[in-house]
Amino acid sequence: MLALLSFKGGPSQQPPRPPPPMAPVDARDDGAQEDQRPAAKRAHGELAPRTFDDMLRAEAPVLRASFGGAEHVKLILHQDMSSGISGVLFDAALLLAAKLTESPELLPKGGAVLELGCGT
Repeated sequence: MLALLSFKGGPSQQPPRPPPPMAPVDARDDGAQEDQRPAAKRAHGELAPRTFDDMLRAEAPVLRASFGGAEHVKLILHQDMSSGISGVLFDAALLLAAKLTESPELLPKGGAVLELGCGT
C-alpha cells in the first residue's frame, strides 16, 4: 500500500507492488431482504457487472470494518442505497482509513478527515 500512496523520489524502474489484502468487511443485513438471484441477473444492463460479494457489500445497510496499527480501530458505517451510488462506501475510503490508522502522524492535530471521493 505504501508504494501506491507514497510519491517520494523519481519514477521507479520496477512495476508497483499490489496493496496488501485488506481485512474482510462484515456486511450485516440488519433485516433487509436479500435478493437470491445471481449477481449477473441483478446487474442486468450494467457495463461492468459486479461479483456477488461486491453486490452484497454495496447493498448492505451497515458495514463493520476493523483496522490495526498502534491503536485498533473498529468502524460501524451506514450506507443508504436509496440515494444511489453516492450513498455507498467505496474501497478507496477503506484504504484511506487503513492508511491513516497505520500512520496516524498524517492526521492533522485536532482536525478531521473528510473523504469526498472522486466519482466514477
